[in-house]
Amino acid sequence: MRRRWVWELIQNASDCTPNDKKTNINISINNESKLEFSHNGVPFTYENLVDLITQISSKEGDVEEKTGKFGTGFISTHLLSEKVTISGVLKKSSNMYMDLNLLIDRSGTSYTEIRDNIKDTLSSLVKMKQNNNNEHNTMMQNRWKTSFSYDSSNSIETREAITGGLTDLNKSAPFVLAINNSISSIMYNGIEFTVDSEIKVTEGRLIRINKTSKDRIDRFNILIKSEGELSILAFVREQKWKSH
Repeated sequence: MRRRWVWELIQNASDCTPNDKKTNINISINNESKLEFSHNGVPFTYENLVDLITQISSKEGDVEEKTGKFGTGFISTHLLSEKVTISGVLKKSSNMYMDLNLLIDRSGTSYTEIRDNIKDTLSSLVKMKQNNNNEHNTMMQNRWKTSFSYDSSNSIETREAITGGLTDLNKSAPFVLAINNSISSIMYNGIEFTVDSEIKVTEGRLIRINKTSKDRIDRFNILIKSEGELSILAFVREQKWKSH
């Protein structure tokens, strides 16, 4: 359960993908004390952040809205840290944006303390919405970046959860990129997974994924066979034919 954080955040980034582009994801750990998950998807709106803070799933209110962006699964990431800092850009209207820096605080030893901290977070968001400082009248799409920062310095269990999540990601990232058309790349601590190519074959689709690190490049070929709502993915090995 504690390793679920990485998949919730990836789902969030996927659901923030612009209509005409793909999303890039970056995960970094600074001095083993802070984990930062960032992506260049579309910014949050005020309503998105309210849902994120109160943990009301969008699918309960608007069936047409993507659910992963601020669904109730996000609360599982608080297992890494009771306090999460979200920074990036806030979309205030169709053509007005502003800098975003918001602390979501779920700390406390009782229901009352946690409730009061959530109320304080909502109050900070309201003040941010009413503040006209740092507003931009352009989309600045090439500068979009949303980041989630988690303090991991106070708990051995948290550091173990981070390690476990990244281990899972290292094994599964090629499959994520192969099946998810919204994500272009996933990078963590100097290791980057990218989509290299895609071709149609008799059996389905063949996706090549590159894994690039400091001193090597590994390539994975993944075959996708789909029928109805079911898709099966498998690693395949390239056949090297000998000439006679």
